[in-house]
Amino acid sequence: YAICTIKRFDTAIATKQIEQILDKEPENVTCLVQLANIYLKKGKLAKGFQILTDAYGIDPSIVKNSEIAKIIPFALQVTGLRNAAMRTNNFVYWNRLADGYNELSILDEAIIGYEKSLKINPNQDKTRLKLAFAYRKDGRIYSCISELKTVLTHDKDNFYATYYLGKILKEDVKNPKEALKYFKRADALLRKHKKDIKPNNYQRFERDIAKELQ
Repeated sequence: YAICTIKRFDTAIATKQIEQILDKEPENVTCLVQLANIYLKKGKLAKGFQILTDAYGIDPSIVKNSEIAKIIPFALQVTGLRNAAMRTNNFVYWNRLADGYNELSILDEAIIGYEKSLKINPNQDKTRLKLAFAYRKDGRIYSCISELKTVLTHDKDNFYATYYLGKILKEDVKNPKEALKYFKRADALLRKHKKDIKPNNYQRFERDIAKELQ
C-alpha cells in the first residue's frame, strides 16, 4: 500500500514496483491510479488515460478521490474514442480523438490521430490542414509545408492552404520572395471565397494580405 501511495522522484523504480504488485493484484485501484499518474507525468498520455479508465471501471470512488480526479471525464472520453477508432479503424473516430488532443495543445497525440485518419482516408483536406497546423506548432515546418502543398494538389483554390503557405514561407523559412507568390494568389482567392468566410475573419485576412503585399 505504501508503494502505491508515497510520491517518489524515481519514477522508473516506482513503475517497476507498482507493476510487480499489479501482476499479483490486477484490480488494486490505488496502484492503478498511481501508475496512471506516473505515465501522465512522463507524457505517455494514451497509456495513462487507459489505465485511469480501467481503474475507474473497477472502483470509481477511489479514482474520484485521487489527485487526478479532474481529468477523469476527459480520460474516459479519450479512451472511449481511441478504443472505438482501433476497433473500427474509422477515420471519424481518429479525427475526434485528434481534435480533443489538439484543443489541449497535446500535439504529439493530435498528430498521431490525424496521421492515422489520413492513412485511412487521404481525401480529407480539412483534416490535412489541421495536421499541417499541428506540425507547425510542433516546430516541424517542412512537414507542415508538405501537407499544405498536398492540399493544393487536391484543391488548387484552397484559400487557407495558400495563405498559410505564404505566412510560413515568410516567417519560418525566411523566403519572402516565394511567399509573395502565395500572398498574391491568396488575395484573389479571398475575394473568390468571400461568401464562405465569416465577416470578421474575412476582414482580418484582407488587412493582413494587404500589409504583406505592400
